[in-house]
Amino acid sequence: MTEYDAVVIGAGPGGESVIPTLAGAGLKVAVVERDLVGGTCAYWGCIPSKTLLRPGGIDIEARHGFGTGEAELNWPEIARYRNWMVRDWNDSQQVEDLRRKGIDFFRGEAVIDGPGRVKVGSTELATKRIVVATGSDPAILPIDGLDEIGYWTNREATSFQQVPRSILILGGGAIGCELGQAMRAFGTDVTIVEATDQLLGRESKRAAGFLEKSFEAQGIALRLGRKAVRFAADSGKKVATLDSGETLSAHEVLVATGRKPNVTGIGLENVGAKSTRKGIEVDHYCRAADNVWAVGDVTGVAGFTHVADYQGQIACADILGRPRPANYSDIPSVTFTDPEVASVGISQASAAPEGMDVVEAFAPLSAASRTYTYGERYEGGLNLVADRQAKVLVGAWAVGPLAGEWMQPASLAVRGKIPIDVLADTMLAFPTFTRLFREPIRELQSKVQ
Repeated sequence: MTEYDAVVIGAGPGGESVIPTLAGAGLKVAVVERDLVGGTCAYWGCIPSKTLLRPGGIDIEARHGFGTGEAELNWPEIARYRNWMVRDWNDSQQVEDLRRKGIDFFRGEAVIDGPGRVKVGSTELATKRIVVATGSDPAILPIDGLDEIGYWTNREATSFQQVPRSILILGGGAIGCELGQAMRAFGTDVTIVEATDQLLGRESKRAAGFLEKSFEAQGIALRLGRKAVRFAADSGKKVATLDSGETLSAHEVLVATGRKPNVTGIGLENVGAKSTRKGIEVDHYCRAADNVWAVGDVTGVAGFTHVADYQGQIACADILGRPRPANYSDIPSVTFTDPEVASVGISQASAAPEGMDVVEAFAPLSAASRTYTYGERYEGGLNLVADRQAKVLVGAWAVGPLAGEWMQPASLAVRGKIPIDVLADTMLAFPTFTRLFREPIRELQSKVQ
């Protein structure tokens, strides 16, 4: 029996961060994947959803533009390109690449059978270390009749080959908003039902308000502060009854009410690792138990590819004898709708920890000349949050074209604890959206003196 230096369970973003680093350091590595190498992100998440969003985004940009008309969307060509982007849901080349690099690959469900033992079906792998990167699955609410009428999750909503005539989306988070906007651009009648009183519940209510206004202008119907309590089929449609008594019907239903860590049945108890509803409990080095690490969505820290990648490098550093603790103060979040909604750190005063005295400053998109060169009728802006005592940024949010791109200076400022005075003395290229930082930074500079 081959003994491995490390067995990585899961080849999504977390696993893909770990595998080449450990193998490149000379360790003998085995990979176990139940699905496709690349995981949800590559096949049913980030990549296909952003690909599907882009054609509609071009059309929206044209409508904002001057001297431009509507873009023509060709669904067969869009579907062809989306299929190419996800490799036609085939990972044979990725598997071959792993094996060519001397990494052993096993397809199937992995179970940790005890310290240093992983089973894949009838095959047992002996290993010195185990890295769990099993990701997450859709969290399906127990709604009466939902199973009977049939529903989509992110998988079906990123892989459909025929555009649905209408869709009812349960959940107004990033997944529901992105896929809803993408389908609306293709001509689908879209309704989003969200239990809280705003879209993107983790974002600032003010930031979400810009997106809500844009959605309504695009013809996306919103039911905020509402829940679906019952489903039934009627005349070829799926009918939802809301807690208000209103009924809504659509040809498809997309459940986008969050995700849950994939921890069931993987044998964590056999090595003393613990998990909660949130995910596997890990320390600052991503250690879950003796010689066991966990990275990515399964840890419940934050369900982002960039967090999985970061945690993978934290775990590798520990395994390779160069430990450094994880720092989650600057986790960026971007919802790739139009307008984009981005945030980092403590993005609103109400989220500040007890005892922290924070101040805020806001600049509308109109404060940047770039906005006017980009097009007309854009709404949004940049909001910065600073710690008055420490005189540093602790968070920010932004709404507008490419907000996820020009928010990155805020991520760096939060992570590096760059003094407000230094930020105020930094030149920002003209005319860029980053110029929006100028006035809020100066306002914060006066507030923290």
